[in-house]
Amino acid sequence: MATHQLHSVMRVKQSGSIVLLQPFRGPDVAGDTLSIDLSRGSVELVQRGKIEFNYHTAFGVAALAPLAVGHALVLILAGEKVGLLRENLVWKLAKSEVLVDRTAASADLTRLNNQYIALLKDAFDANGSGRGLFFSFDADVTLTQQRFAAVAGDGPPGAKSLHARADPRFVWNKTHTKPLIDGGAARFAVPMMLASFHQMTGIQFGDYEGTITLIGRRGAQRPGVRHWRRGADQEGNVANFVETEQLIEISSPKGKILSSFVQVRGSIPILWSQIPNIKYKPTTRIAPPEVFAKAFDRHVTNLLDIYKDVDAINLVNQHGSEGLLAERFQEQADRFSKARSGFRLIPFDFHKICGATRYEKLSQLWEQIEGDFEKWGFY
Repeated sequence: MATHQLHSVMRVKQSGSIVLLQPFRGPDVAGDTLSIDLSRGSVELVQRGKIEFNYHTAFGVAALAPLAVGHALVLILAGEKVGLLRENLVWKLAKSEVLVDRTAASADLTRLNNQYIALLKDAFDANGSGRGLFFSFDADVTLTQQRFAAVAGDGPPGAKSLHARADPRFVWNKTHTKPLIDGGAARFAVPMMLASFHQMTGIQFGDYEGTITLIGRRGAQRPGVRHWRRGADQEGNVANFVETEQLIEISSPKGKILSSFVQVRGSIPILWSQIPNIKYKPTTRIAPPEVFAKAFDRHVTNLLDIYKDVDAINLVNQHGSEGLLAERFQEQADRFSKARSGFRLIPFDFHKICGATRYEKLSQLWEQIEGDFEKWGFY
């Protein structure tokens, strides 16, 4: 067993502010017990006898989060199997719980704590804001196949923990698992991504059978809902950033063949807003170019560093308030391209050209990008 392998079953026992988590494999204790003091947020690995009574079972720690007073511990209680990734099970969060010490705060602080606790419960509620949280005890769910191969080339399997290998852009509970990782208890903490994961098995590819997997990984750096979160921040992180990967795996007499194709999407990478009001289309406000130029450069540079050459397709309306946004986008792309190659902006007014039914006109877009598709291929 690799020393970094996550604990996937543990007995949980709480007494006041102290929570014990004891890992199990079958009927046997599988390592040191994790002791968490919710009053201080401290973590400690201890040796102790088997927990026999007054316990319940969990499958990992999703978060250790500070409150107004004390801390809250979020545990994974159930998961739904959704498929396999690189022959490892992938799970969707099905049930969680939040443990707190309710004896430590005054009445006013208790009310404030309850507000934070309610937000945490919703964040990890499989039927609330936590719907779409995925995890794996063995697979690097945040990594595309190409990045996984690059990481695997750095050392033997198990040489690094899932946390160390994960793409931080897509780990949604990174901040709230850091206390465990820093405290030497990384094997109890489960990295989670907010995503979509769909898999179809038994697909016929000619004479061979295969599997199609579609993963959409949502970026964690600039979260927020439509309209309320637009554009980039000063670091170049954009709203609604999603990395989509299509994996096709075919079983043949010569072995398994695996291919990966990746695309990303996100809000236009300049500083702009579109705060909701009573209008059908809220007013678009754009910062001056001298304010957002560095953010644009950081975003595009990051894309090129990770994905190499990029074709960016601008689908917004090329007229009205969105037209002004498109103009600023084009100006920045032209400026950037004078200093570094590899980034090409392609305007395509989707609503004007295709409307609601004329999808055959997407051939006009394909004619512009077909050459790059053939040049880049797939992994």
